[in-house]
Amino acid sequence: MNKNNLKNLTKGFGSSGRIFNGQTAIKTKVADVVFSTTEGDLHFKVIRAETYIKDNGKWYFVLGKKLIF
Repeated sequence: MNKNNLKNLTKGFGSSGRIFNGQTAIKTKVADVVFSTTEGDLHFKVIRAETYIKDNGKWYFVLGKKLIF
């Protein structure tokens, strides 16, 4: 039986947020992930980008994208 287990999850140093024009914000998160597999450790990086807009003084989430490499 092939069994994969999460071995390590580390928040990366590339996580940040930025506001443009006072109305649009982009937040990014970076994580390094390691799975333990029967064939050895599998390492990869996950980047998550989220976009928000401000309307009538409130922030709203409008889009999220995940990249794995």
